Amino acid sequence: MPILSVNIGRSEVSLLAFNSIDDFKVYNYPYVINDPSFLKELIKTASKELKIPTLAKYDLLVCGFPEIPDIGMEAKLAMTLDKVSASIKEFFPVFVSNFSILTASSFLSAAKLEYVDVTLSDFFPNLSIYPYLVPNDSLEQFTLDNFVRFFPNELIANNINVPMVFSGDRFGYMFNNDPLSYMLIFDLVKTLGVYELRVDSNNILANLAMIARYDDKYSNILAEYKFESLGVLINAEGTVEGLIETEDGTRQLFEVKNEQLFVVPLALGRNRIVLKNAQLGTIEKTVLGGTLGLIVDTRPKNNPEIYNATYIEKQLNIWANSVKEVITSL
Repeated sequence: MPILSVNIGRSEVSLLAFNSIDDFKVYNYPYVINDPSFLKELIKTASKELKIPTLAKYDLLVCGFPEIPDIGMEAKLAMTLDKVSASIKEFFPVFVSNFSILTASSFLSAAKLEYVDVTLSDFFPNLSIYPYLVPNDSLEQFTLDNFVRFFPNELIANNINVPMVFSGDRFGYMFNNDPLSYMLIFDLVKTLGVYELRVDSNNILANLAMIARYDDKYSNILAEYKFESLGVLINAEGTVEGLIETEDGTRQLFEVKNEQLFVVPLALGRNRIVLKNAQLGTIEKTVLGGTLGLIVDTRPKNNPEIYNATYIEKQLNIWANSVKEVITSL
């Protein structure tokens, strides 16, 4: 029987009409009111957009947080997002919304008023009441991102051995592949180490995990789905010396000084990288290329006394341009 999985976020509803790994459709709606009649009508409207002839023929799955919203319809499976996230073993999931981050092992929602720009003093209170409001431009979104950008280091990463997938409302409707959105991902990962980064721009991760949980036939669906690969992030302190060697034998040496963000494209095939750093030691890995490639970040992100909004604003254009150069070269 086909499946309709619905993930109800803070400011976005994501629906997945699923027949098989090769036959599915996604519909995201950037507006949420936790009222059963609204959600029921939204699902019916989305069903038309997804060309579902008869909704009753689909097994309905529902996900929400911190509780499962009443959608005015009976679901075959209903789970809170924290339980869905904890069930994901193939990746380290990071669900991000305007004021919160939820991972497989932690959750934090907060809004420090010190990050409120006086020019946006009306926008942010309205956002708490009307979470579906969308910033007018990327800089306004960047300021909004500051509410989660400086969350504690340990919230995101700690000895992760699987790829990280960034998902949730922030990387669904509000994600437009601009440099400042990519920088939010870099800024959220503060712990020293090497990380493979992926982004879920369809906000489909929770729905896929629901389907895997609901039907054993699709238990490998997350491993089979191709999330967009951004590349490999090297978080380090101090100078990083490196070598990149591609499959066709080309070699590139580089050196990244302290407090810099260095982004270099990588070929789509397998790339050998060798890195030397006082904190990380010598690292040799074979990595695949991605949208951005290799990101070497030596900024003091794990020091909240230094790494704050004022620090970022001083170098923002330089860092954003380094990302933009890679994006525009694709």
